[in-house]
Amino acid sequence: MERRAEQHQWTRALRRLPLFAPLAEEELTRLAPAVRSRTAPRGSVIFREGEEVAAIHFLVSGRVKVAMMTADGREQTLTILGPGDFFPHLGCLAGGAYPATTTALEDCALLLVDLAALADLLRRNGDLALAMLLKMAQRLEDLQQRVRELAERDLRVRVARALLHLADRHGRPGAGGLQLDLRLTHQELASLTGTARESISRTLGAFRREGLVESAEGSLVIRDRAALQAAADGLR
Repeated sequence: MERRAEQHQWTRALRRLPLFAPLAEEELTRLAPAVRSRTAPRGSVIFREGEEVAAIHFLVSGRVKVAMMTADGREQTLTILGPGDFFPHLGCLAGGAYPATTTALEDCALLLVDLAALADLLRRNGDLALAMLLKMAQRLEDLQQRVRELAERDLRVRVARALLHLADRHGRPGAGGLQLDLRLTHQELASLTGTARESISRTLGAFRREGLVESAEGSLVIRDRAALQAAADGLR
């Protein structure tokens, strides 16, 4: 009885994830024994670059940053993930080592799914395999876009593009504009844009004076998206 209740708990948890929501109850029940939960408090490392891949992580709540260390020892943030996302994306079913370090930006709740069990499910369910493949392709496109952004020499353009990217993935309508639904320090924004914290502070200060962004509730609000887009395009 207790085991059945536990399985029901896992199937309900899996059902809340967009990737698994379309699956039949039978498929979820078969996967349930390979699932476990984990919490990660804000600031904690979920796994480190180079550690052996043990499971696929699905983010139920909270946000995480994915980062790598550069050759000169600096942290370079690759992306920020939110509820419903899974990670790692690269090599997630091949085992091996995690390609990047993942850190909780907020208190996070996660579901961890065993690699072998998930691979077995993907072999049986073509629709799920395709959905997961499309998600991976989307993340690769995001990474390609990030590479293009970091290659841009104009810091103003780079920061504007990073803010627009964050707004598209983590923004919500709020009073006075589009509010980023996450709190990033200037150092975290510097890591995201490949620059120094002082440079981020100066660039954001300029954006505030021009009315493009403002600070609110510990986060940023994009006041004038059109003007920020113009800055991202190098037009002002």
